[in-house]
Amino acid sequence: MYATNKSETLYEDESYIITIDAETGEIKKEEYNENLAKSNYNKTEPFIPENVMNNSRAIVGGSDGRVAVSNTKIFPYSSVCTLEVKFEGGYVYTTAFMIYKNLALTAAHNVYNSEYGVVQSAKIYPGITTTEIPFGAANAKSYSMDKKWIENYNSLEDWCLIELDSNIGEKCGWQGIAYSDDYGYFAQGEKVTVIGYPQRFKQYTMRDSVVKATYMYLLYAVDTSNGQSGSPVRDDPGYAIGIHSGSVKLNGVTYNRCANITKTRFNAFVSRMN
Repeated sequence: MYATNKSETLYEDESYIITIDAETGEIKKEEYNENLAKSNYNKTEPFIPENVMNNSRAIVGGSDGRVAVSNTKIFPYSSVCTLEVKFEGGYVYTTAFMIYKNLALTAAHNVYNSEYGVVQSAKIYPGITTTEIPFGAANAKSYSMDKKWIENYNSLEDWCLIELDSNIGEKCGWQGIAYSDDYGYFAQGEKVTVIGYPQRFKQYTMRDSVVKATYMYLLYAVDTSNGQSGSPVRDDPGYAIGIHSGSVKLNGVTYNRCANITKTRFNAFVSRMN
């Protein structure tokens, strides 16, 4: 499930955030504001509850290198969620991840796209397996996306912030997020890890190299498949630096891509953490 890209821009300009109320359908518009962040830091720290232990795309290259997660009750796997989305035509299951007690991130095309339309309702299940829902579930209260995604499915803006109806993150934990003013170094041998749900009840993870880095996105050789859109893309220190969105071709070779957590997006996300 990936909406066709109608246009791409290189910078976040002349934009604002569209928030859709999950219950009423009311739409609100909010301008980006660089002064919304609580301080001048470029990262937030993860939260790991006392009951949770810490664990200190298209298929790339012809073979699948992903590994199934055996224990989703260990952080950071506990903070990665199956996202159940109801559209007019039925249900779709994808991935989201917690970044605060009542906030999750996913790909915008998971909730608003040209094939299925606009989300009718959504629910997250952190760490779910075939036999257990270890942390319960939470319903979406609102969906916030960039206007350039709403208006023309700009693939560089394929992110969505979901506000939830409970503080489920206090049970499952949440990931720290971070941005960089220079992503170029990621293409110099750095690796990223993607954790997500290609299957409704089965979580997978893989770590591999970044092959191209821009301010707006990273391309990487991590294997993914349908359902993993919305997965966290984590750097080696363990911060979520992007939201996995899909696959693209570079010089005839297929790689996977994320929407970076830029400074503008970081500030918008942090402004909701209260």
